[in-house]
Amino acid sequence: MSDPLINWKSFDLHIENFLPGIILASEMVRIAPSVKNVFPDMSNSIINATLAVALFYAIGLLNALTARFVIDSISERWVRGLVFDKLVHGDRSNLAQRLKEKDSDFRADLNCEINEHNRRQRTAEWNAIYRWALRSVDFNKKEEVVRRRAQGRLVRGLVFPGMLAVFILSDILFSKLGYAWSTALPYVASVLSLAYGITAYAYAELMNMAEAYDITLLSKFGSKT
Repeated sequence: MSDPLINWKSFDLHIENFLPGIILASEMVRIAPSVKNVFPDMSNSIINATLAVALFYAIGLLNALTARFVIDSISERWVRGLVFDKLVHGDRSNLAQRLKEKDSDFRADLNCEINEHNRRQRTAEWNAIYRWALRSVDFNKKEEVVRRRAQGRLVRGLVFPGMLAVFILSDILFSKLGYAWSTALPYVASVLSLAYGITAYAYAELMNMAEAYDITLLSKFGSKT
């Protein structure tokens, strides 16, 4: 009998790639109509439909890889620490000190963050705490954590499609104003959309950590090894 958790992960992985791929393909056609000729006509045959689906998936996969590199890097270096500082129910320094005393893996991870990746102390500690919480998830919470992480990856995968969507809609809206400066507004709106998307992804990471382990227990008692 197959593991339902594996089936869920497999299905989710396809959605994470396919959905952003469809959105991006539509946006590419809107921005550059000649791109439409690249996509097979899905109404002609099953083969064309299959090729179109494969192309959407490939676009989504490239988007996922790019988002993994860009969005994760920005979140790890800056945004995650800011969001965690504001919303985690626990003092970062106290949490890190307790974990350094009780977990050798955490100490190694933290040292790697500071010495090899040259992260600032706050950023390094939150990154190490986040990964420790995911490693420490209880078995009965594992499936929910997997689902939440999948949701977080989907949020990350939709950041660039969302930014393009905002650019297209803003361009349509602001082009009617007729002012010279209005041409810059779609770019400003896109940057704001990117900032919102990265912040939303950092919040999704916070939800992952909250589901994986109740940080308040560690803050009060240091109860889990």
